[in-house]
Amino acid sequence: MNVLFEEDGAFRAGSVLADNVSSLQIELASGKRSKVKAANVLLRFAAPGPGELLERAEAEAEGAGGAGEVEDHRLDVFAAPPDFGDAPDFEEAPGYPTLPSHDGAAHVLTPDSPRLGIARDGEAFPHVDAAAVGDDVTPGTPVPESASGNDEDGVLLVGRLSPGGDATIRLIATIPKGGTARVDGWVDWNADFDWDDAGEQVANRVEVTHGTNFFTINVPSTAVLGFTYARVRISQNGGLTPRGTVEGGEVEDYNLSVYPPFDCVITSVSPIGNQLLISWRGEAVLQQGPTLHGPWEDVPGQIPGNTFVPLEGPARFFRLLCP
Repeated sequence: MNVLFEEDGAFRAGSVLADNVSSLQIELASGKRSKVKAANVLLRFAAPGPGELLERAEAEAEGAGGAGEVEDHRLDVFAAPPDFGDAPDFEEAPGYPTLPSHDGAAHVLTPDSPRLGIARDGEAFPHVDAAAVGDDVTPGTPVPESASGNDEDGVLLVGRLSPGGDATIRLIATIPKGGTARVDGWVDWNADFDWDDAGEQVANRVEVTHGTNFFTINVPSTAVLGFTYARVRISQNGGLTPRGTVEGGEVEDYNLSVYPPFDCVITSVSPIGNQLLISWRGEAVLQQGPTLHGPWEDVPGQIPGNTFVPLEGPARFFRLLCP
């Protein structure tokens, strides 16, 4: 009887001199004898001889087997379908780290781990989509706490993104065990289909509690206008990157738009004596009201760009009526 086995990172073959169940005494073609653990034995065979087997294997590895092709592929085996992102990424046109072959973000679903929003589902393979809505419209395998198909329900942008400005993010977290969880997030500000550039991580281990949370992100002045993508991941301890597999938590990808800055905005409010000097940018009309809900009326006597209003007047709230 002969065996093929692994030793010190190399494949070797030899004849069995003694089989002690947990280990074998092997004689190599060179005459050298070696003790081999049974767990390292890959194949037992009667023919061909050990030396011939290795010669054939080496010849095949060098292409001597004739015309044809060889391909190697990574396989990921999960106990149950995990949660993947859906930002655009394709084998023929790699984009964001979404596909398993590109070390895409994946969360092995556990019922008691934190999640974004209420719903969460698992997929056998990422539903990548050019608009990052594949996971929204393609129902996956629900985990025990939710049977919803659309699981992209955790993050909402309040307002809009403009270069040099701030934006408020509303995030709903479900934390079954109570306490807190951590959120990591990224926005592709230069729209180059990755989240690896400086300033693109907008949330780094941000602590969130069960329910509704708010935090502010800064939009760099160099942000490219137009369509882009964001990825948000929640986990117990945080510190994640945009790629890789972790146990528990959830990942959600979103499409976003970066708009030009507002040309209609109040730029300053300065008290001068018993008046306020209010200045603004853009073609707009300044209005005043006694309450936050009005009733609103135009401030009398204003000139384009600035005006004075009395501190002791009935108006306590001001707004710009932009074209």
